[in-house]
Amino acid sequence: MQGQCVSLCNPPCGVGEACTSLGQCEAKPVAPPPDVNTKVYIVSERPADPGWATGAGVYGIVAAVGTLGLTLGSELTKDEQIPSLPLGASATMLIAISGPITAVGAASARDGGGVRGNPGLRVVGWVGYGLSLLDATLLLGLGVNEVEPPDGVIMTVGALGATSLVCFAADAFSSASEAEEARAARPAGASLTVLPALSWARGRTGELEPVVGVVGAF
Repeated sequence: MQGQCVSLCNPPCGVGEACTSLGQCEAKPVAPPPDVNTKVYIVSERPADPGWATGAGVYGIVAAVGTLGLTLGSELTKDEQIPSLPLGASATMLIAISGPITAVGAASARDGGGVRGNPGLRVVGWVGYGLSLLDATLLLGLGVNEVEPPDGVIMTVGALGATSLVCFAADAFSSASEAEEARAARPAGASLTVLPALSWARGRTGELEPVVGVVGAF
């Protein structure tokens, strides 16, 4: 009519509706939403790595032997302030420095792979470390005031400090061994890669919202 197409539906269909060949209004099909990435990625823990725990264990043993040597020298010369006092001070410094170094080295093997090392040795080591430094400080105070300690006291304190270093070293060897075993048991070629990721997900309102996270591949 008048060169115009007339809809089969009368009255015309409303917004969001379409007229069918049967002259009925039906809702227009809604286009499916675009594909969105709503997967949950689980990042595996870091693989086992012995780090420098073995080297730290060797250092701890060497430091323990050095501590015993210095305290033995201080014990044998305790009737003379020099060299007994410098030897005792050197032993004290060696214990103070070597304990944390060995402990940190042992911890480097426990960063991943479920490696635990030997918690009991660590506890004994830190207790002995604190007591030996406390006793050594008291002995140094006596030495400065030219007070000679009883026989065997200097050597006992040195042995306590050396024992704490041996405990740290043993924990380091244990941690390194455990990490090596865990790494050997891991499938060949397995590795872990963690990368930042940007995805889209539907929020509570149904609208697409950006999601920032990390993706792990191993």
